[in-house]
Amino acid sequence: GTVAKLERLKTFGNQTKTSPNFIGFAVSSPVLLLTEGQRNITLTFASQEKTLNQETFSKIIESQIKPFEIYLSSEKQWIKLESFEYEIGNFIVEEPLKSYTNTQLSLNLNAAANGNSATVSISENAESNNFDNNNIGQFLVDNDGKIWKIIGLVNSKTANVQQIFQGNFLKGTIKNDTINLYRSSGIYFNSLQFQLQLDSTQPAIFPPIPDESNLIIETLYPVVKIVLKEISSENNTKEKFLYYEQFKSVRLEKVNIQVKVAGVQDIKLRNDNSILNIKTPFQPFGISPKVGSGFYFTNQEISQKKLDSLTIKIEWMGLPKDFATYYQAYSSTEVIPNAIANNSFKASLKLLNNRSWIDIETDKQLFSEENNTSEENNTLSNQIHLNYKNFNIPDYSLEISNLETDSDEPF
Repeated sequence: GTVAKLERLKTFGNQTKTSPNFIGFAVSSPVLLLTEGQRNITLTFASQEKTLNQETFSKIIESQIKPFEIYLSSEKQWIKLESFEYEIGNFIVEEPLKSYTNTQLSLNLNAAANGNSATVSISENAESNNFDNNNIGQFLVDNDGKIWKIIGLVNSKTANVQQIFQGNFLKGTIKNDTINLYRSSGIYFNSLQFQLQLDSTQPAIFPPIPDESNLIIETLYPVVKIVLKEISSENNTKEKFLYYEQFKSVRLEKVNIQVKVAGVQDIKLRNDNSILNIKTPFQPFGISPKVGSGFYFTNQEISQKKLDSLTIKIEWMGLPKDFATYYQAYSSTEVIPNAIANNSFKASLKLLNNRSWIDIETDKQLFSEENNTSEENNTLSNQIHLNYKNFNIPDYSLEISNLETDSDEPF
């Protein structure tokens, strides 16, 4: 397409050191409150059908011209991101409802419909994976990246589907041996996706300071601004252009915000007896732990976000070589009924939601091992990572990562 030459419009108020004066749009959300660590933000904007020209945008990407500038709000100034990625296509933004192997689900194309219509059948031995009316309108993504919409049911084992798109998915999203079922909200079509990164040395993302430069963005939450960048003309470097004509017709339907943070350390701790100091070694379950002893932690960012996954890194001090040897005297004299091994100590994770404690997955081992094939007992490791991914909690109160909006013209 052609490059439009435009005068600047005061979209974000008067020009200041902290507020660039370009055409663009902004998103504000509590999900963007990210104060520390390695921070990754993925913004996916779904547009109304045919308002975002994928062919035109693909040409812009191929030309290596970056038409955008991105700013994040902080306590003192706007943070300009020097490096970020963006692409256009269809994107998965949720975890699958179900996953099928190629032996559990078979796809049968209907030749009369030019390959776009088909039926899918669940094998008879997969009794827990029957289709029902709730599946109508949901999407199946096969291992080739094709997206099929369930349009009706033949019976509880067979559904009619229609191919609607070929997905543009990140490497590793799709596994070769699985077919995944997603909610209708789980895939964003004809979308523009931005991937932002901040390392641990960059400032915390906070709500913007209320001043005349951002009165148009009155919000209590952090803000990300995406603006059209001024680009120098090839023939005259003094002339500046914006890709306004290419984006002015875009009408957004919804935005999905996903964040991933590593290295969070601003955590408040306590056990059943007292508050703990994270800066010094502590006994998480108290001096004399027993079954039922509690160790509690909280963090402002965690409490304001709906979690998809959580990894807890623990570093232990003063561990013996292995528990079997350490507690051998207790076991041999039958002071304790069962021998203690490295995997004997376990704990469960509970999430406080709406004043109720919710169990997250099953018990996990508190200690890991370093494999030593030459020794009878494996040596205890002083580090362990506890990974939790099952946060599909009914009535999870922090459903704020998806913001539905009326159709809008961002540019």
